[in-house]
Amino acid sequence: MIPNQHPGEALCEQTRLLLLDAALKLIAAHGLGALSIDDITREAGLYPGAFYAHFSSKSVMFVELLERLGEEAFAELDLFDGAEPEPWRERVLALFHTLRHNRLCVLCWTEAKLLAARDEGFRHWFATFNQQAATRVAEAIGKLCASTGRRTIASPEVLALGLMRLTEGIQLSQLSGEGGNTVLAEQIVLRFMDGMTREGGGSPGTPHFSDVSDFRQD
Repeated sequence: MIPNQHPGEALCEQTRLLLLDAALKLIAAHGLGALSIDDITREAGLYPGAFYAHFSSKSVMFVELLERLGEEAFAELDLFDGAEPEPWRERVLALFHTLRHNRLCVLCWTEAKLLAARDEGFRHWFATFNQQAATRVAEAIGKLCASTGRRTIASPEVLALGLMRLTEGIQLSQLSGEGGNTVLAEQIVLRFMDGMTREGGGSPGTPHFSDVSDFRQD
């Protein structure tokens, strides 16, 4: 309970979190399309009308769930200090494991990607959110490269998108049973980051090539 928060407000927030937690679990298990509001309230142990006391629709609830997961991920990323005086390899792996999500979150984000492919309105929101995430990851990569004396061959923003997508692909492959173990995943990420950066020379943390347009999205 937040200090000075009214007991009724605390109970309301607790109920909201119960609904979001139930939705996350069910979306991961059955997918968003197969999920009903009755399923959510039943899983949360609440009466059917409790849902509409907090959310106007399943779509609104899903967006809030993604925002909550995003805030948690950003909080973890904020704890990553790219300037720590540790070797490049250890810092890269620390960032990789910071970007990884648990099984429920991975499946939920996968549902979000599928919805974005089908729904133009949601696609706009999702693209904006992904850009915000890439900016935060790019900041971490910039600190990491600067502290280890490495320079990137593309902008930190482009490198961030690549690392995020690679991490997502690795996790999905592992969940489907075809992605190998954690050691293999770490080797893949290290190869990627080694290939996208160079040791010494120039200003650390800045692109190696003056023109990185080939790496930019259309």
